[in-house]
Amino acid sequence: MIKYIISLFLLLYLTSTTLAQENSKTTILEVASSHQDSIFDRTLSHLILSDFFVVSADKESGFIQCKLVIEDKRWLRLKKGDIIHYNLLFSNESTKDTKIFIQTNLTTKSIQGTYDNSSYFNNDLGLTPEPKYINPLVDQLKIWLDGN
Repeated sequence: MIKYIISLFLLLYLTSTTLAQENSKTTILEVASSHQDSIFDRTLSHLILSDFFVVSADKESGFIQCKLVIEDKRWLRLKKGDIIHYNLLFSNESTKDTKIFIQTNLTTKSIQGTYDNSSYFNNDLGLTPEPKYINPLVDQLKIWLDGN
């Protein structure tokens, strides 16, 4: 009976820590404005004029998908760079703030094969909570949306 209780407790603990980690992979940015459409339009226009590539945008649902390619220009490396995909969801849950939910997906690009017969390989690593991949977009959004 005690083994059963300990096993149940351990299972509940592991489940709760796994769910807590999954929730931390989404960054939330709050913008003090009740005009979700204007925040969406300003963000989209700044993304188009920046180094970010806009993959898709839907104003009606408040969704933007963009990506950023960071090349690794060091010599004699198999890793050629990172491709970071961002999903942005604009939500106006309260009358005061617009929330931007940001998910960051990391893909590494590397070379495989031999010298005369090589090809590129994209390794999708999934959602990443690492600040070095999230901060480029979050820092830009803070600058772009600072004046509202």
